[in-house]
Amino acid sequence: MNKQEKKILFVLSAMSFIIMYIEAMMIPALPQILMELDYSISPAVLSWIITGYLLMAAISMPILAKLGDRYGKKLILLISIIIYAFSVSLSGFQTIYINLIILRVFQGIGAGVFPLSYSIISENYDKADVGFAQGILSSMFALGASFGIIIGAIIDYNLNWQWAYHFVTPFVFIILFLVFLYVPNDKGINDLKLDFFGLMNISFGILFFIFAITNNYNLYYIFSLFFIILFLINEKISASPFISLNLLRKRNVLIANILAFFIGSAQFLFYQPIILLLTNPGFYGYNYNYIIAGLIILPYSLAMLFVSPIAGILLRKISKKKLLLFGSFLMSIGYILLSFYHNNIFLIILYEILVSSGLGIALVVSINLLTYSV
Repeated sequence: MNKQEKKILFVLSAMSFIIMYIEAMMIPALPQILMELDYSISPAVLSWIITGYLLMAAISMPILAKLGDRYGKKLILLISIIIYAFSVSLSGFQTIYINLIILRVFQGIGAGVFPLSYSIISENYDKADVGFAQGILSSMFALGASFGIIIGAIIDYNLNWQWAYHFVTPFVFIILFLVFLYVPNDKGINDLKLDFFGLMNISFGILFFIFAITNNYNLYYIFSLFFIILFLINEKISASPFISLNLLRKRNVLIANILAFFIGSAQFLFYQPIILLLTNPGFYGYNYNYIIAGLIILPYSLAMLFVSPIAGILLRKISKKKLLLFGSFLMSIGYILLSFYHNNIFLIILYEILVSSGLGIALVVSINLLTYSV
């Protein structure tokens, strides 16, 4: 890996770390936000601080990735970070709950940097180094999340949740400058047409699906299904589809996407139950504060930081199928043990390392599988 490739990897990794750090620092801040902004709102409404971000993230990822193909990945990356940086910088000044929700939705655009980052790595690195670079990038998700919980809690306890945003804002703008400086330019594909009807359908399909989950309202599921069916019909007949359905007929592409769904679910589902277990009082909880809880789950992140790059290196010698099976096995065993035996902190740490190691391997291999299958 040459000097330029190291700079690119550092910038993209730092960007991923900061974005996941900001999202995780919101977890210990939620009770304080509820008390300061609007104590009368329900937990379901409060959850929109997280849901609003995830909603926009789910919509923006495929859209920004497609726009990156058309107009150049660096340009779209810069635009998304600019929107993210300003929404982050304004969030710390909010005293009205709905304003914070709106800014959180805009922050969801920042999640679009993840597919763009993987694409930039695959296009600018030798094939032998892509797996290692993807492993480093993937490990930043877990590392940023763990540090976000710990440092966010320290700031919340000693100052307040607004200062958590104030402290991180300069780093976001520094990342923006570094992206402009070190990420290589690319022109995009000028003759690539954008399927706006397909884009609209998939956006509404995702939007109503997340509404349905968060509000437990069956009519939203019907709306979501309607737009997804429209999307599939449009993609079938469109001359320039937003997502080529022919690609999904390729076994490895279909498997990689299915794996990505379950791996992503497993990764995000880890934090909330563990944090609740560690912070809740009573028979089922340990009644720790968020700082101690963050320290207990820190080994989860460190394991992924260690394992993910190794998995990328092993891709040179071991088949993707074998690594995926091994990673899935570790993750499954870890989750099963964690589900039934969590009455001892040492066991929790041991099992979360198993989960993290399996996730780290499976995530890197599935991304690599998808990258070289298309």
